[in-house]
Amino acid sequence: MCFAKCLFALNTLRDTGRPGAIFPIKFNLGFTNPVTRVKKYFFLFLLAYQTIIMKHIFNSSLWLIIIALVISSCSKDEDIQPDFDDVEFTFDAENPPVAIPQGLQSSSDSRALLANAFLNQANGIISIVASIQPPPGATKSSTPINGRSNGRVASTKENISVYTWTASDGSSSVSYAYQVSETNTHYVFELFLKVNDDDYIKYWHSEQSKTGKQGFLELFGDYDADYTLRYEWAEVDGVFHFDMITSDTTIKIISNPDHSGSLKVYEDGQLETEITWNATGTAGAFAEYDSDGNLVESGVWPG
Repeated sequence: MCFAKCLFALNTLRDTGRPGAIFPIKFNLGFTNPVTRVKKYFFLFLLAYQTIIMKHIFNSSLWLIIIALVISSCSKDEDIQPDFDDVEFTFDAENPPVAIPQGLQSSSDSRALLANAFLNQANGIISIVASIQPPPGATKSSTPINGRSNGRVASTKENISVYTWTASDGSSSVSYAYQVSETNTHYVFELFLKVNDDDYIKYWHSEQSKTGKQGFLELFGDYDADYTLRYEWAEVDGVFHFDMITSDTTIKIISNPDHSGSLKVYEDGQLETEITWNATGTAGAFAEYDSDGNLVESGVWPG
């Protein structure tokens, strides 16, 4: 799993709310200021990854994972392509999940900053996808990897392209298996890792419809029965829906064809924050709720 790049993407936010610099982790989650509040939600996503990382922080194999994934992401132009030559992941640098209006990107209003931060976080899926492509020299086969399950069962389809490669420091090794398969309606992307001679464990599972209009991506820990972080998306009548989900936090984003949109943040199933913006990202509305669902504050921005 692309620990280094995901961690950086999840841990970047200036004190003003803009992406770009590492912010200090705050353990007091009772923020009321909307600019500071976004750090709370980014912390929740970050914490999920840190839980995985701390399991291996003193294990040299972690550095093999980080180094190999960074190297492979830097060689994207030379990536080996699977047999599914016409298969491309829905999102890339030229086609991000959410089009962010220029007004949101340049505004100093606290609500705009909050919305902009969440939309940039949604677009961070691009870095995750780009960093798991197999490097030059990977071994290609059509034999499915049936790794130890930690949330999802490995693909068993006969029509499958599998790429494996290994990084080693002479005493320890980390092996990777990246495979692409299909169902009648979806393409399936999977990434497995194993340390030394241990079993393969799935860390990454994604499915996207062959129309490109619907899909999900899930990231797993070592032995987690459920995902650590899930992205899911769907385009319905030209309106794009994109969700980011952890065990206790859900962020729901709607992007309209004219680039206007809205987002809602749920904590333990309870709606906490709503923000809307117009097509240019220069104005909108907001609402804040307490843990019991009572409206605390609402209005328009800029105010």
